Amino acid sequence: MEDLLNRITRLYVELIPAALKSVPTGLKLYGGFIPYFGWEAEPEDHAEHGRTIYILDTAYLQTIRGETDDVDEVSRRAYGWREFIGSKSVMIESTELNDALLEWYSFQNDNDESTDLLDQIGTAIASACLVLNERGWSHQACTDDFVVFTDCMADEEYNVGLRASVPEQWMAAKENAGMFRWLCS
Repeated sequence: MEDLLNRITRLYVELIPAALKSVPTGLKLYGGFIPYFGWEAEPEDHAEHGRTIYILDTAYLQTIRGETDDVDEVSRRAYGWREFIGSKSVMIESTELNDALLEWYSFQNDNDESTDLLDQIGTAIASACLVLNERGWSHQACTDDFVVFTDCMADEEYNVGLRASVPEQWMAAKENAGMFRWLCS
């Protein structure tokens, strides 16, 4: 299964930038979120969500900032999966990625959705995000601070994905600004 996870990581690295090119003109993005799941669902549902990049733009970030002065609350909402689900999204159109995700999630379901397997797919997606975030984003829709990340949607307090998806310097700068106290270490 390690080969499958490596293939999934490679496909995400190749396909995420192309998918972000389909962002509607005029949007300025601060985040893109690719979920991995932590509860029972059909492999097809997992694969569809795994090919979806939920995006939040700077206009929505301003709305969040207008609702609270608490920097940590802003970061919890701005980088927590609950705000992304149902937001604007772009699809990664790839039969190869879909098939690989179907194979993985079928295997995961056959093994009672073990936490170890859940961590493995999360780590594979986070690894791809880290590679891309370390390269940087030159697309005109992305702000200078844009990152793409993953998160397990089983528990809103559990987000190994964000910390593993971004460069240490990015996270340290945000933490020094008072953000992400809500994240588990």
